[in-house]
Amino acid sequence: VSFEHLCATSKGMDLGDRDQWKKIQEKTFMRWVNEQLKVQKVAMKDLSTDFGDGVLLIKLLEVLSKKGLGRYNQRPLMSVQKMENIQKALSFITDSEGIRIVNIGSVDICEGNLKLILGLVWALILHYQISMGFNSDDDGTKRTGKQALLDYIQTKIPHKNIKNFTSDWNDG
Repeated sequence: VSFEHLCATSKGMDLGDRDQWKKIQEKTFMRWVNEQLKVQKVAMKDLSTDFGDGVLLIKLLEVLSKKGLGRYNQRPLMSVQKMENIQKALSFITDSEGIRIVNIGSVDICEGNLKLILGLVWALILHYQISMGFNSDDDGTKRTGKQALLDYIQTKIPHKNIKNFTSDWNDG
């Protein structure tokens, strides 16, 4: 699915398109999570269930933040242990890392609410990948995600002379 197709269909999507979009998001986000988890030598198979005990979520946060989250139950069997792990991760996200997550609780993750889990992963991507910046190919300097996207667009349509996402973008 091309970027143009996604933009064209983002307004007025029917349910089939929304389901397809959710599947695309799920695959893409799971691929991103697995790329991050490679260092831990673990991988997810199902985004809606694999964070359900909190263990992979904690491992992901430790990789992304480069901080330890302290003690947690590494083999939770009871739901209370799973909920404690997830709550530990969510508290770390909001309190220690200052990431704003809205209406996502430990029960939602434990029960596999895919929509909210996708929202959580997106918040992590925004904070750790996009906001923190990208290395430039040329000299190793950091660029924001916005600058990286702008640079990419400029290489794809140089004749449009796009310099910002406001006034240069108004005519579509």
